[in-house]
Amino acid sequence: MLCSAAFFVRAQRLRPFALSLGLRVFALMTCLSLAAPIGATAQSFRGLVIQNRNGTVTVHHESALPYYYQLQRVNLKTGTQNILDMARGAASVGQLADRTPPNGSSYYRVTRVPNNEALDSDGDGIDDVYELGHPPLNPLNAKDAGQIAPTGRTYLDDYLRDESNLFLYPFLVGRGMHDVTGPSADGGMMGYAEGSQKSAGIHDRQWARAFVAADRNTPDKRVVFVVVETGQIFNSITQGVNERLQADDELKKFYSFKNIVLSATHTHGGAGGHSHHVLYNMTIGGFSWQTYDAMVHGIYMAIKKAHRDLAPGKIIMNQGQLTNANENREPGGFLSNVEHSNPALGNPFGKDNRDTEMLTLRFEHSNKREMGMFNWFPVHGVSYSKENHLLTSDNKGYAAYLFEQSKGTRYPGHGRAAESSGFVAGFANSNPGDMTANRRTLEPGGWPENGKDDAKRAALIGSRQFDKASQLYTGQAGAPSRL
Repeated sequence: MLCSAAFFVRAQRLRPFALSLGLRVFALMTCLSLAAPIGATAQSFRGLVIQNRNGTVTVHHESALPYYYQLQRVNLKTGTQNILDMARGAASVGQLADRTPPNGSSYYRVTRVPNNEALDSDGDGIDDVYELGHPPLNPLNAKDAGQIAPTGRTYLDDYLRDESNLFLYPFLVGRGMHDVTGPSADGGMMGYAEGSQKSAGIHDRQWARAFVAADRNTPDKRVVFVVVETGQIFNSITQGVNERLQADDELKKFYSFKNIVLSATHTHGGAGGHSHHVLYNMTIGGFSWQTYDAMVHGIYMAIKKAHRDLAPGKIIMNQGQLTNANENREPGGFLSNVEHSNPALGNPFGKDNRDTEMLTLRFEHSNKREMGMFNWFPVHGVSYSKENHLLTSDNKGYAAYLFEQSKGTRYPGHGRAAESSGFVAGFANSNPGDMTANRRTLEPGGWPENGKDDAKRAALIGSRQFDKASQLYTGQAGAPSRL
């Protein structure tokens, strides 16, 4: 929340660029709320004294340490305002000055900015609070960021490398991934409830991708989100992962049922038999220890890698619309929604009743080191049909593969070891519901045939998710914002 105190000053002309000592001052108090929570009360501050001495207008104001203050001179005719001075908050009283006041009347505004919401007033890439605390940097001089610091780097480079900067890097973030591929020969497959669908090889391996985030002010409080390339995450898996975490002296202090979120991509081409519910295992051939162990161990290891990867960083969010990667398989059901009988309520979806929103989180360590991306978009993992017998991560796995390959991630196999520090791209499902990947009526030119062109179908939907996620990740679509 930004608050400001405004002063309207009239002075007789005694000499050029000087104000009379006998000033008449009218102080106005205003608070400008920016994204304040509902019910929040703005706490204003007061201007105390404004003086002119030797051609300098000095403003004294109430001050507090969690803020910094700007003195602005406003042109009442044009509405333009210039920042004249800036200072960090003091224990009680602060002081700002206009050292080159114009002749005649002037309108001044003192603005209070929270340190944790610092601005970049000169647009040089370095926030105001950092520049105020690191002389000779000046938050009103855009050229100083490119000057060479004593370290031999530019001041901007030093700023980006400074992990102690809580404003620039407010989080501890880490990522990790591990293999969760189940039995690839004669194992029951999960998704279509088709008993004859048994695994007979691997199209692509399945992975658990974990991200850990914590506020640096409370680093012991953190959350883990893991997206797993599987059909479903049952409570049996969550229990198993929690048991592994509690048996690990390194991790048990930080992670438990309370802060681990496990999410399935909902591929219909993964191994099954990992539930403790009979119904879900009936078409699989019963419970499968191989599937269960591979998934529990893989998720646990992904979390452990993400934990060991924790470092100061930031998270950037962006969202947009992806309109050519899903289709409503039950459009008639949507006609029963109350929005259709009450148009005044508004339809939250498009004209063809689809949710097309994609949300992307970009994770960076210090010095803008890209390390991960997390994405949510609603679409079923049914690009591979029930005639398929190869374990596959389907369209979301293909999107993740494309993204990670574009960032140089190395996978194990073929004589290569995996890079634990490689870029991790998680493509999670949001609310797939009736959002199918088979665009039988919406695809121009028709849709590839079921059971014969499965790989092509997965590649089409996967590549479209990758393309849109890439745009959001780089800020080419939508308006990214920091968390």
